[in-house]
Amino acid sequence: MAHTIVNALAVVSGMVCDGAKPSCAAKIAAAIDAGILGYELYCRGQEFLDGDGIVRKGVDNTIGNVGRMARSGMRETDRVILDPLLSPIPSVKKTAHSTKCSIPVFGPSTKFP
Repeated sequence: MAHTIVNALAVVSGMVCDGAKPSCAAKIAAAIDAGILGYELYCRGQEFLDGDGIVRKGVDNTIGNVGRMARSGMRETDRVILDPLLSPIPSVKKTAHSTKCSIPVFGPSTKFP
């Protein structure tokens, strides 16, 4: 379990909440996907190691780094993000979006090379 958590945190630890409500669901989906990927990597004997970005030896140390980043390192980021969110929004005419996209969906049963 610990390696799965470390792997998942290595993938999404830099994700920033920008207060954009519609994108929250996509960020939650990305975090779930990172958890699944973290588990798949662990099952294949692959893991992020101490020194790979925010990852440190042991799950508690990695979680501690993520906590420090969120608590201290994001203060200025919060101010920068809040500025446009609290500013008046200019009136923009919305148009219909007609492009259709097809995105493959990956899940726990997906086979990775």
